[in-house]
Amino acid sequence: DVTINGDFGVAFLPMPHAYINDVSIAAPAGSANEKLINLKRADVYVALLPLLAKKVEFSSIKLVEPMIALQVFEDGRQNWMTPELQALTKKDTDGEVKTSETSVSFKDVSIEKGSFEYRNKAAAPVIVTDVNADLGADTLKGPFDLKGDITYNKQEI
Repeated sequence: DVTINGDFGVAFLPMPHAYINDVSIAAPAGSANEKLINLKRADVYVALLPLLAKKVEFSSIKLVEPMIALQVFEDGRQNWMTPELQALTKKDTDGEVKTSETSVSFKDVSIEKGSFEYRNKAAAPVIVTDVNADLGADTLKGPFDLKGDITYNKQEI
């Protein structure tokens, strides 16, 4: 379930972009957290010309106060994996993950005041707070450029 408690908008000029305020995605039943994702604001800009060549280039993404809570259940299921995502990550006969013909890149992603939690059946939760970072990649497979700071176990990193 996706809940939008704020406003959102889309525009195409001078550059395709969208914004959304106060959005959350509910975590599946049995998750430790009620929400899988909670986000105060997101601004997304897409470069127009690459779309004509089946390339999606996110020229700018800004995430404000994102909270992400991932969990692996006792039976091995992942709380973020939907049937649609599973279909996208199915392996072919050679064991390689199938990919779409559409290439995706993100040049400038900025995260402000983010938090991340990961729970695995066999280990203590990993909780990272105060995430302030900039990242980018030419493809979803990387390489990834990342710089920023986080707090883990009450220590700034």
